Amino acid sequence: MKRFVKKYFMIICVSVILVTGCEKKKNVIDYYDNSDNIQIDVSSEILSFDIVLLTTNKVSDVSFLTCNGENIDTSKINVSLINNSLESYANLKKEGLYCSDWLIDIEFLEEGYYKIDNMTLNVDGTEKVLEFKHPIEYTKAGGNDIINEEFYCTSFPCEFPSSMIGTEETIQYEFMTDVDCTFKGLNVKNFFDLSDAVYYVNDVSKKQELPIALKKGDKVYVKLNYKKHKEAINQYSYLITNMEVNYELDGNEIVRNGAIVFNPVSPMDEKNKKLDKFVDNVLKNKE
Repeated sequence: MKRFVKKYFMIICVSVILVTGCEKKKNVIDYYDNSDNIQIDVSSEILSFDIVLLTTNKVSDVSFLTCNGENIDTSKINVSLINNSLESYANLKKEGLYCSDWLIDIEFLEEGYYKIDNMTLNVDGTEKVLEFKHPIEYTKAGGNDIINEEFYCTSFPCEFPSSMIGTEETIQYEFMTDVDCTFKGLNVKNFFDLSDAVYYVNDVSKKQELPIALKKGDKVYVKLNYKKHKEAINQYSYLITNMEVNYELDGNEIVRNGAIVFNPVSPMDEKNKKLDKFVDNVLKNKE
């Protein structure tokens, strides 16, 4: 009888161990938004940015409730949200989580400077507060004035994967002048240092030193990378800022602006490597 009891007790113990060992690992999180990795310092006509959500269930509806910060009056803004999720990952489940990408457009009705500290959204009936670790800094101004008739861009790359940050991958910008002017170079409003940019005029084999005297019809080529950057940003950061084109015309200093965007999950690659790395990084930091 004792021998039977011992065997029975051992079977129960083994069964408990097996069940415990085979139990499905629970998610470290059931909700995440990338507000902690969003950094925006931009001047534009409308403030537009993406928010990435990781959820255990597919998200079908997101709407704006309110936001707080400096100079914010919600009665003087128009907000819309668009499901910007790509088909390539709309049904993709990674580590038990679905990914969705929502484009937020905010139209401020009055020009000026604004800072957004947090924003509350309704996510499928549940209130979620986006706490921006780095408050969004935005200046309501005119449109993309890098498009003009005197010194205009013929090639202006403006959307990049965040994986490019810190690398030596070369980007080329091209401009043409319809007036005689003095070109003083490109700058970025925040986050990056373009001191290593290389400038050419008409002939891409001959480097030019700034400032460059230009004649009507001259073409300017600029080769640069986004290797030099602030420590607070990395390949998981979502960034928006302005590329600034500086030149002098008739003794007047002119700065033209165009927004540039760095997105950690877009554009997607065929094997979803960007998304995999993004989710893995989120889970690693939440453990």
